[in-house]
Amino acid sequence: MNLQELSNLNWYHTLCLKKVGGGFEIIFDRNKADYIFEGDWCFNTESRKIIAQITDVVKGCSMLDAGTYDGFFAHLFHLAGAKVSSLDVSNHASRRELMNFAGIKDDFLHLNIYNLDTLGRKFDFVWCQDVICHLDSPLLAVKRLREICTKKIFLGVDRFTCSPIRDVHFFTEDFGLVDINKDNNINMVARPGNSDYVFAYPKSAIKQMLIHCGFKNPKLKFSVRAEGGKIYKTVKKRVVDIYEADIDPSYIFDPIKHDLSYIITAK
Repeated sequence: MNLQELSNLNWYHTLCLKKVGGGFEIIFDRNKADYIFEGDWCFNTESRKIIAQITDVVKGCSMLDAGTYDGFFAHLFHLAGAKVSSLDVSNHASRRELMNFAGIKDDFLHLNIYNLDTLGRKFDFVWCQDVICHLDSPLLAVKRLREICTKKIFLGVDRFTCSPIRDVHFFTEDFGLVDINKDNNINMVARPGNSDYVFAYPKSAIKQMLIHCGFKNPKLKFSVRAEGGKIYKTVKKRVVDIYEADIDPSYIFDPIKHDLSYIITAK
């Protein structure tokens, strides 16, 4: 692809490129970039923070980026020294091109997160960012992640700072769902005319979700901020909290205690 074709791809994360010899290098400083592919969101200023937080943990280990979309975080984990595989329900051209630019072997798994039990592979670490808020069965998804994780999960969840959410566990009618057009913060459940649902969860619910699905010692490890990109230019701020939890080796699935049939499905 030429640069014009690349710029027309659907970049979810802003990508900055600098000319190096006859090719390009991905950089995180847009002021030094020769080409910028504007995405919906820009994590560039926080990228080094993410790498610094996880390098000592994941270096040399296998890692799955579940819900990779355009491969932006898979690229960061590669820089942190992990052996990265990525998973998504869609095989985006932007991800394939980013892997080419970054010189990363593209170990892509075209699979629904609910079907991870059919994969037949396990990973030391799992990263799953900005995924469960879109799912109608988040507990089932986290359970599937537990089944293929051997050490630790990093679960990224948007902080819905302005939603009227009470400190409740699991799913009650008090979701605290706010339309994106009500203010300029990312606190939404449905955009008018759009079927893209986003569910908000308080911190206690995230921790209980992880414990319920076979993890232990869940904690908020760090937070990153995103700048609004080509679609969300008016958004004042978006904060993503990254939770860390170890696998609980004593966890045994109980079909009664861990019954998932009551999960609320978005209509």
